Amino acid sequence: MRVALATLAALLLLPAATGRAATPGGGIAAALEKDPIYVEGGSEPTLTAAEQGRLRIQIARQDIGRVKVAVVPAATADAAGGLAQLAQAVDRDLEAKGNLIVVAGPGIHLITSYAPVEPATDALRKGVQDNNDSSLADRLSAGIAGIAKVDPGASGDLGAGGTRSAPPDALPDLNEATDSVVDTIKLVLLVIAAAVALPFVIGAGWIVLRIRRRRRDEAEVLAEERDAFRAEVVALGDQIRELDLDVSMPDADPEGRAEYERALAVYDDANAALTMRRSPASLQRARAAIQEGNQRMANAKRLLEAQLAARDAPAAD
Repeated sequence: MRVALATLAALLLLPAATGRAATPGGGIAAALEKDPIYVEGGSEPTLTAAEQGRLRIQIARQDIGRVKVAVVPAATADAAGGLAQLAQAVDRDLEAKGNLIVVAGPGIHLITSYAPVEPATDALRKGVQDNNDSSLADRLSAGIAGIAKVDPGASGDLGAGGTRSAPPDALPDLNEATDSVVDTIKLVLLVIAAAVALPFVIGAGWIVLRIRRRRRDEAEVLAEERDAFRAEVVALGDQIRELDLDVSMPDADPEGRAEYERALAVYDDANAALTMRRSPASLQRARAAIQEGNQRMANAKRLLEAQLAARDAPAAD
């Protein structure tokens, strides 16, 4: 009698589609007596012909005659009352001893003919978990390799009635392993995404800093220029006040007076420009007003000085 091991309740792949009618345990056992690998049509997950051949060679090399694998649709296990019941039914009709692995849809069940059962349980669980994102063949191959290392051989087989069974809660829910793999993949993807995005983030930060630095430099230049223009406006105002008496004379040269009045107007424009919001446009307006004001004042001085010179010249005989 073999030792029944509790079902490894785990999703190996997506849930299986409905298969054909359940195969009797005796039929599966008979097939396994002739071939260590049995795959029923409609099984999902399943094993291809090439994968079956690879597993047969592995069993022959690592644990010949001691490992049997049956892969059936989930419906076949359901018809027998569950995966564990199906595995036990096959085991009752199977004369060979060693390790019986039955896969039905998302579940996998192990029965051994020796004790203790924990080493074989751990070996199969580790093989499935470590290859959780691989094919069924790869997971079974890893599990078989581990079982072969702990199988005591015929000398360790139990006699009739000497059964051992591990409690169901001693085996982990392999859905947790799936979640762990998914979480790891997500973490890796996030790290990759961060690594890809990092140069762009650094580049964007560098651009923002450059823009802020340029604006700060421009603001400092504008402040310096406005201070310089303000000094020039003050100088222009001093010139206007100095010439005020000459222009106020009743007989002041009309053209000189007109130039003076225009200089006074653009002086007001320059002051207004400097009181506006500091910008290149306002400073340009102030610059133009100052230049025109200085030119108008120069013209006014020239005309008024020429008038005074003519007035002071001695009369001709």
